[in-house]
Amino acid sequence: MNCTYLLYPTPCTHTCIDLPTILSADTLAFLEPHEEVWGRGEPGRRFTLSECYRQYRGSLTPFDGICGFTMGMNTFSGTLFRFPLRDTCSKLSENIYSIEKLREVTDALKSDAKLLLLFLRSVDTIEVIEIVKCRQQQQLFRVSVCERDQVHEERKKLIKKLQSRRHKYNVNPCIPLLLDFHVQVTDSSQTTAESHWLVVNLVGCNVQQVHEATKKQCAFPWVGAALEVSKHPIQENGRVFCFLPIPEDASSPFPVHLNGTFGMSNNRRTLKWPGSEMRNDPEAKWNELLVRYLIPPCYEQLLTLAKPHLTASQFYQTWPDVHCVQHTPWRVLLLPLLQSLFGQNCLWTDTPSGQWISPHQGMFIPEGDHTNFPKVVNTVLARCKVKIV
Repeated sequence: MNCTYLLYPTPCTHTCIDLPTILSADTLAFLEPHEEVWGRGEPGRRFTLSECYRQYRGSLTPFDGICGFTMGMNTFSGTLFRFPLRDTCSKLSENIYSIEKLREVTDALKSDAKLLLLFLRSVDTIEVIEIVKCRQQQQLFRVSVCERDQVHEERKKLIKKLQSRRHKYNVNPCIPLLLDFHVQVTDSSQTTAESHWLVVNLVGCNVQQVHEATKKQCAFPWVGAALEVSKHPIQENGRVFCFLPIPEDASSPFPVHLNGTFGMSNNRRTLKWPGSEMRNDPEAKWNELLVRYLIPPCYEQLLTLAKPHLTASQFYQTWPDVHCVQHTPWRVLLLPLLQSLFGQNCLWTDTPSGQWISPHQGMFIPEGDHTNFPKVVNTVLARCKVKIV
């Protein structure tokens, strides 16, 4: 599915109802948070395109000729968003959006462009366009998954598995989804940048606490982890996602990006965590359960997937830094993640020949002693086929 945002410099005078509108498939949806057009209790309405041609034809006029849509079409293969600018204060917000302010918003969105598609369930392309004079279209940027058909099919399989469950939120055992794809970002000058991503999604858990919380939250226990393998060195801090990236001030203390159906604050800027103020908050407890039981196996699968793409040094950089994590709410994932990781061949040894080994197979040189370690001892150990880490 293509997801296209249309940016209008002024409220469109041709629109019968000058509201934010979403054109998708065979419908046009009006968003009306003030509840004044149709009355209280109706923050919006949705109409088929054929109904709009009869009742609200003017509301389709701004979309005519834009991104493949023309008047008279009854279906459209994509999604178009139209947001008229707020040029006066309202009960909803006192923020007034000028063209300059809107450009700041789109610039911020563009800075996160390569991250936007990592954890979405159906969208594989986002394009931001400005409608300038004479209805000319000027692309601000476009981000898309290069392997669109492959990624779309894999995501579709996961959704079908979830829909086939007898009970809506009964996801046991867990369902993994491993993806390897490239993201391409094109800016207004048609300059293209490409990044290579490994993404693991994990839905479900066999822990009773999670099952009980799932029913209360009416949400799938869904988590994900992503790593850009085309970027060297590995980033020090990843971002937190709730399918879309949360602002950078809520970054995770890990070198990978983490996603989840997290409970969030009303402004969607921070996650809720158990504490004195949220001792009985079910969303805060839900977040802790996701971090404790679901993210560790998801993170571990990502590391396993990434290992063939990285050098030993780069691979170690993807591990969590215990000192950075242990004083944060994320600390509950450390023990299960490291226990699982150390049960595998996760350490590299150059002697007697380069290979990955498990911790109990190797001899460890204390940190800082590499230069002081006698060369003759190293040689003898190598001849004895001791695996030095």
